[in-house]
Amino acid sequence: MDGDYEHILYSTEDGITTVTLNRPEVFNAFNRKMGEELQSALECFKMSRDEWFCILTGAGKAFCSGEDLKNIDLDLPAGEQARNTCEALDSYQGIVYSILGTPKPIVAALNGTAAGAGLSIALACDERFAISGDKNMLVPGFGRIGLVPDAGMVPLLQRLVGYRRAKEWLEPGFGISMKEACDSRDLISALYDNTETMLAGVKEYALCIRESRSLTEFGSTKILMVEGMMDILDKIFYLELELQTRLELGDDFREGLAAFKEKRKPNFNRVIGPLTLYEALADEAEKAGGV
Repeated sequence: MDGDYEHILYSTEDGITTVTLNRPEVFNAFNRKMGEELQSALECFKMSRDEWFCILTGAGKAFCSGEDLKNIDLDLPAGEQARNTCEALDSYQGIVYSILGTPKPIVAALNGTAAGAGLSIALACDERFAISGDKNMLVPGFGRIGLVPDAGMVPLLQRLVGYRRAKEWLEPGFGISMKEACDSRDLISALYDNTETMLAGVKEYALCIRESRSLTEFGSTKILMVEGMMDILDKIFYLELELQTRLELGDDFREGLAAFKEKRKPNFNRVIGPLTLYEALADEAEKAGGV
């Protein structure tokens, strides 16, 4: 099935499917094509009667660096920028829903750094395994370029580490090594020295599930565990779209993106904006009959 995709590799052996993000030249950053293909691959796995376990991993040195910033063109008209943001967040929403809504095990094998939407997708998986190393990090948000975390990051992170730690994680510039994330076992189940041993460990975990549990029971339990999360995400995705769209059209994002490219500290406006944003959202929600 590898030939069916441009940016995704898809293979199955003994019922264990491996889906690989395959844009290593940009650390597997998302463009719209890869997002569409990943969602298609996950749906294919979900519907297959012969595939019962999925490993989601990346090619090259990173798992996924999130949205490809080359997709963002600040010179586009505001309406076109807003449409691009909507398309990106809709893509991530579909991927997260596909992972949570599949009553089969889907685990993330983190071959390197997972950032932004890439980390959100890993957090949606049932378990996470990773390769150790000082350069392999979990990087939650884009506060340092003036944007909010998206792709369901806030509730997905909170359900694993709690409110206080999630709040610390979402501060601008925060990053944590795989080893630190593994120490508490909230996020990373096991660490390995290289890709080969990691994938072998994940497959051993898969066989352990098959030998010790009813797969029907596993799927039924997963449905119960994620049901409440689906309701939360419905509201969060709406807010993400409204807030991110407004922020991307603002001066702080332009400054943050310029500072990121120039490798300097951003000089954000010292103006409190969230109240105005939330008032605007409240007005829109009232017109639509509530969130």
